[in-house]
Amino acid sequence: MTLGAPSSSPSPSPSAWEGRAPAGAVTLPVTLALRDTLAGGLREHRKPDTLPAPVQALRSAWDELVAPHGFTAWGERTSRQLLADALAALERRPLDEWRRVFALVPCSPVCRGELLSRQRASLVYMLRGRTNAGYEPAELLLSGAWSVDPLPPAPEAAPVIEETPVARAWRQVGETLATDGKAGLVEQLTRNVRPVALEDGHLVVECVDFAAEAWLHVDGVLELVRQVLRMLGHAGVRLLRIDVSPKLEATAAPSVPLHVAPVAPPPPARPAREARVPLAAADVGVAAHVAFFAWTQEERLSVYPNAMPQPPPPGWEEWYRQALAAVGGDEGRLRAAWQAYLQDDWARGRKPVCPAVAFIVADVWQRHVPGQDAPAAPAVAPGPALPDTQAGHAWGALLKRVDAAGKPYAAKQLARLRPALDGTMLLLEAPDRVGAKWFDEEYGHLVKAELAGLSDGVKDVRFVAPGGER
Repeated sequence: MTLGAPSSSPSPSPSAWEGRAPAGAVTLPVTLALRDTLAGGLREHRKPDTLPAPVQALRSAWDELVAPHGFTAWGERTSRQLLADALAALERRPLDEWRRVFALVPCSPVCRGELLSRQRASLVYMLRGRTNAGYEPAELLLSGAWSVDPLPPAPEAAPVIEETPVARAWRQVGETLATDGKAGLVEQLTRNVRPVALEDGHLVVECVDFAAEAWLHVDGVLELVRQVLRMLGHAGVRLLRIDVSPKLEATAAPSVPLHVAPVAPPPPARPAREARVPLAAADVGVAAHVAFFAWTQEERLSVYPNAMPQPPPPGWEEWYRQALAAVGGDEGRLRAAWQAYLQDDWARGRKPVCPAVAFIVADVWQRHVPGQDAPAAPAVAPGPALPDTQAGHAWGALLKRVDAAGKPYAAKQLARLRPALDGTMLLLEAPDRVGAKWFDEEYGHLVKAELAGLSDGVKDVRFVAPGGER
């Protein structure tokens, strides 16, 4: 059985309705309401609360029993035609019967559009539609002519998870930043920072490592979080410094995403600093100068465990950019300079010990860069000298073109040949006939291809043995 098109016959006129006796199944209040409606004339209703009470009840039944299962709901506005269809439907069947019909609609494969029609039943079709055989859909549902399936059980509501004040404050920070278009920043905060406690109105947070802590300071993220918390009614934020003692330490709370508020499990134990591996810049999504500073502090605290962690000094980012350029982009040389600085007697005598602000002074870090006194590499012996002739000049230009084409080894091998000119022919003399043949087979096509770019009158090239033999 397939869905048919709704009947195209016009709805009964109001006069026809007035003279029609109420059906026995329709209750007296419904009949009176219909007559009152028809007496005032049919009109469009923009709001549901202006509909006649029986039609309001019919609308509520559809939206309650059918619409939640993927069917189109009864809209806010009710046209004159839909009102007429609803009134006619209520004359044919009482509201209770329509509720039974509506309850069967989501259970019917025909109404769900799973058979030949491939169309879901609409409200209009259910109220005044007919199948191709002339039957009402309601009649087929109530009689069992259309099969029905049991409705799947409604999904259980997710358990309500209690949100702690710490998690709530952290979530609100994330929501505020995300609303302000900083979703990427929220993601980095979720990975690298975790809330610990609320103390005197301050949200206490802790970083996962020194790189994240440096990122909070250098990029101004900590100040931004402080401003958001104050806007939310808190006093501000406090950063819990990473403990560098060799003892095991416990965190007050695990990492809590800014957009989720789970129940805080028992605090897990965290390994000591020596067991942690510093994250690279790519691991935490921070800039290279931030990651390098975090590494310097890790090294400093590994040499001097009782030293206090330091924030980056003013101008650190600009210093890093210029220093990296000065060492040819080799950060390894800057790392070696910092390690040498940590062993410098002068640096150890600073208070605090080996401060970064003293290291970035030009005459300090530069003198610690290793390898500055290494002698230059010995010069490579030049190839055979070319004769100061037209042939030598042409051959030299040709060798430069071969080298510039990315074939330095070929140019080095070809430089062993002695050039000579025979008109517009460049003769290249090999040690013997076998050598001439080998050079021709290995490099002949390359030399001839580069020869086309010369403009000194040489048109062709030939590899020959001593005496001009080929």
